[in-house]
Amino acid sequence: MGLVNSEKPRDAHHGGGVCCALAPQLVIIVIMIVVVIALVAEEFLSTSASQLTYHGLCELSATLKDEQLCVLFRNNHFSTLYKHKVA
Repeated sequence: MGLVNSEKPRDAHHGGGVCCALAPQLVIIVIMIVVVIALVAEEFLSTSASQLTYHGLCELSATLKDEQLCVLFRNNHFSTLYKHKVA
């Protein structure tokens, strides 16, 4: 008879290796990155909440057809825009 190895094979993810030792630190780094992204988004929204961004104006210009009317509504106020026909 041959020799039988009774030891269970080690799982690559749960073998107690370096990967498992670094997992908590990686989770903390990912959380920190998400928080930074959220803070950047919050800053952008707070500085441009009451006005259109340059990108938004470009999108409106590209989307609206000549002689088309649109209404922008925010915080119980509305503004109307009209795109003149290009001569």
